[in-house]
Parts: sequence; structure tokens; C-alpha cells
Amino acid sequence: MMNDIKVTIITVAYNCANTITDAIESVLNQSYRYIEYLVIDGASKDNTLDIARRYIPKFHAKGMEMRVISEQRILERVGRITDEYSLSEIRAKLNGGNF
Repeated sequence: MMNDIKVTIITVAYNCANTITDAIESVLNQSYRYIEYLVIDGASKDNTLDIARRYIPKFHAKGMEMRVISEQRILERVGRITDEYSLSEIRAKLNGGNF
């Protein structure tokens, strides 16, 4: 049954402060609640990371999981990071500039 399946959505971001809000909001506004949301940030120089972290309580309030991971050179390892952090059967990627 679809309601039993956790879906992981991964947003890869680097200096996306101007667009990351729209990407995050598009995930937050989904009607399906069994979502694990990972924002993988490549050590942005702007306030992308701060913006993303502000949404963690909003996701938790809706019963959805959200984690923000940020480190230098992480974007080179996105595939492995996804396998390491994701707990779901279905994964989707939404870039920081997409929404």
C-alpha cells in the first residue's frame, strides 16, 4: 500500500539562497506525509544553510522528517551520501533551484 512507503526527497544545493525556499516549500506542501527530506549543501557561502535549517521544525510539525547535511566537497559524493542517510524505498532528487 502506498501509505506504507517512505519517500526520500533529496535537494542538492550550493549558494541557492534565492531559490531554496521555493524548493523546500514545494516539498513541505505535499499532501503525502511519509516523507524523509534531505538537503545536501556543499558548504554554501550565502545563507542557504540557515534558510534550510529554519524549516526543520516546520517539517517535524507536519510529521515529516527533514535533515540538513553540509560539508565541503559533499556534492561530489551525493550518490553515496544518499545511500548512507536515506531510510526509504523510493528516492527523488530536487535541486535547490528547482521547485
